[in-house]
Amino acid sequence: MSRDVRVFRTTGACNRAAAEYVAAAIGSAVAARGVCFLALSGGATPEPVYRLLAEPPISGKIDWSCVRLFLVDERPVPPGDPQSNYGMIRAALISRI
Repeated sequence: MSRDVRVFRTTGACNRAAAEYVAAAIGSAVAARGVCFLALSGGATPEPVYRLLAEPPISGKIDWSCVRLFLVDERPVPPGDPQSNYGMIRAALISRI
């Protein structure tokens, strides 16, 4: 098993690298299988990455029609509640792609 440890000077640089990594993984999955199944977690940590995935130039590297999104956690609140992971994912990513 290979380990790749990367250190970033800023959170923004880390978020951008994570978004680029996810975009490349989506591209690889789509190329290999014609579809990508992407599990999305909630919370404040992945939100900036979701926003970057929905913005050029990264969003232009992804064929979103081949991506199937799955939410892997949710709080027991209505979708419009500020604590809703679905609400965050919808605002940061789904509504923008």
